[in-house]
Amino acid sequence: MYWTPDPDHPLTKVCSKCKVEKHLMEFYLQYETGRRRPDCKACNLAQQRRYRAANGPRCRAKPRERDPAQQELDRARRRTRTREKMRRYRRQQPRRQLIRTASHALHKLGLIEVGDRCADCGGGPIELHHPDYSDRFHVVPLCRRCHMRRHADERRRARGVPMKYVRRRRRRQAGRAAPNGRPA
Repeated sequence: MYWTPDPDHPLTKVCSKCKVEKHLMEFYLQYETGRRRPDCKACNLAQQRRYRAANGPRCRAKPRERDPAQQELDRARRRTRTREKMRRYRRQQPRRQLIRTASHALHKLGLIEVGDRCADCGGGPIELHHPDYSDRFHVVPLCRRCHMRRHADERRRARGVPMKYVRRRRRRQAGRAAPNGRPA
């Protein structure tokens, strides 16, 4: 089944920067949301050029060539941000955290029998995925990539984002051909 455009859906959009009405193909697609960017491709590229002109050396410097002190400062900031994000999540979701901790302990004790291969792709090493947090014994072994993909798909479904864009992007990343036989 192929996607067909909705005849009632508008084919044009007004750019938020230049205020010109343009065809939808003149706006970049945001794969995370399945929507088009508010600014057109021309305005987006112009903004990128302005940024690169203003921050030239910084943009051209490779991470390993940057100042080591700055690199360490950036790492520390990322670690702090990640820790704070996890603390906030644990405070917001105490029941899920409790189930995760219990499942992990049960797995270590051998009371939960889980395979050593990913249930989706057969790869490893595995992480325990909880499809439903009502049962701490129901876990699915997944590799990191498949685990993150499942959570991303769940978030997209919850937001009501069309999955067609996600599938097309995955095909492109995997280097597989599109349904019409051409490379994506």
